Amino acid sequence: MAADGSGVFTPVRRSRSFDEVLHQIEDAIVSRRYQSGDRLPNERDLSRALGVSRSTVREALRALEVMGMVEIRLGATGGIFVTQPDGQMVGRALEALIRFRGATARELAEFRTSFEGETTHWAAQRADDSDRARLQDLAAQVRLLVSHEGNSWEQIVDLDVQFHEAVATASKNQVRLAIMLGIYRALQRVIVAVAPFVDGGLRHAVADQLTAIAEAISAGDGERARSVMRHHVETFGRLEVEAQEREEARRVP
Repeated sequence: MAADGSGVFTPVRRSRSFDEVLHQIEDAIVSRRYQSGDRLPNERDLSRALGVSRSTVREALRALEVMGMVEIRLGATGGIFVTQPDGQMVGRALEALIRFRGATARELAEFRTSFEGETTHWAAQRADDSDRARLQDLAAQVRLLVSHEGNSWEQIVDLDVQFHEAVATASKNQVRLAIMLGIYRALQRVIVAVAPFVDGGLRHAVADQLTAIAEAISAGDGERARSVMRHHVETFGRLEVEAQEREEARRVP
């Protein structure tokens, strides 16, 4: 492969130059003609190969950097390097889409019940020793937190979100992990807002449910894991819906 990109990139139509530049560079990365860690041609060479101005190339590269597909490094050892988008970045993009679409807590709860149930089922089939240890540790941390009334709901929520992310990680499915990250980023404020509705009994219920999920995954019992996760999501989904509806009612003049 030529260092200047010849043979990979072709001149683009002027009327849609930005879109086509973006598409060609993205396609070269997705098709693995450039691997993660590879250096892309510099702006000058890309401009020449694509037949567009350097400003158009720069604009496309900035968009790709936001997407997490390239990293632009400055200095003598700098350049344009291919990177691999991680789950956090995809999750942020999904969060933005969910918020832009105005998804309600009720809609998210409806989706999460089946989605997280299936994700947990896969986790029970695919979790390795590290995954199982992580889930058991998080469930134990939640158990310890709820045993002391002085600990805040926000502390419990933080561990609960980590637990759900760990379940998605254990499913060994990057699409499920990215969706999980996006959902919980979008729901974060609503999850915290349910605090007034959560008494001691519900706090202990969280610990019981997470422990049961961790145990079912460790035992490889997909049906049990799915059932407990569905119940867990349904329980708190109802509270999240109520919290969101009350917040919206307060905003009405």
